[in-house]
Amino acid sequence: MELSIALERPCYFPGDVLRCMIKVRKLSDAAVPADASSEQLQLLYECSGTERVDPSWVGRLYRPEVTATKDNKRLVRSIYSTGQVPLLEHDGNQALGQGRDIMVRCRCRLPNKLPPSYRGNAVRFLYQVQVQGKLTLSPNPQQQQQQPISCQAQCSFVVWPL
Repeated sequence: MELSIALERPCYFPGDVLRCMIKVRKLSDAAVPADASSEQLQLLYECSGTERVDPSWVGRLYRPEVTATKDNKRLVRSIYSTGQVPLLEHDGNQALGQGRDIMVRCRCRLPNKLPPSYRGNAVRFLYQVQVQGKLTLSPNPQQQQQQPISCQAQCSFVVWPL
């Protein structure tokens, strides 16, 4: 399975509506067992923004209201997230045939108060859209085992100052 995301535009202002097109494609039936009777496709969408701060540059003055996690000498905190929103749950026989594409349009409104994108040494504000796909193959009723196939795609975007 292959996922791809195409944003309507690469740059947005705070409060804008972010629109994107998500394409799902099943590459081949080679991974599908012959006894699989049905498929279930699930897509989860998340739009988020993070702040990454190097505490050695910022020092004692930096006191975030939200707790930050540590990642490679940087403190990382979420400044915006839609959470994982289910986009599509398709259940049935051959939900996604080989070479057949499923196109899903989605949109979300960015908050009115967002810091602009910035990539500095001390502070970085990064924004991205992430989609996770999960294809579960259900075998014949005699068998209880399911074999999930997972993949994800992400796309960064820029937030401009007002």
